[in-house]
Amino acid sequence: MKALLLVLVFSPAVFAQNLYMDDSQIANGRFWRETPHIAKMMYLIGVGHGLQIALVRAGTDGKCPEKLASIVDAPPGAIIDDYEKEFDKLYSDGENLQINILLAWSYVDAKLKGNLTREQLEKMLIGLRQDAARHVQR
Repeated sequence: MKALLLVLVFSPAVFAQNLYMDDSQIANGRFWRETPHIAKMMYLIGVGHGLQIALVRAGTDGKCPEKLASIVDAPPGAIIDDYEKEFDKLYSDGENLQINILLAWSYVDAKLKGNLTREQLEKMLIGLRQDAARHVQR
């Protein structure tokens, strides 16, 4: 009887879907919307530093992907607040909540740089949504 009771109590936790991460355990838009301002700032700073480290490591291997290098270069005059505001806008749309933050970074970065048309940005966003739908944690 105790075993059955334990199974009934803990099974929802075991089989529950983590709404705040995708299947790669990277935070998504639901996490973003629930996170306080200062934590968002720290998260974005950490992602930025992580991208810089990845770029340095890729450069030491002689394989510095252009896409990675372009993401690390911040738009002229942009500050971390600008990124936070764009993430807030992105995740204010319920369709985008499943997109993980690291993938969304490339979209937000491209938007802030202004080197893509609206159509290109929309196509990029559709691709991110489709990718996110494939990686929903089940």
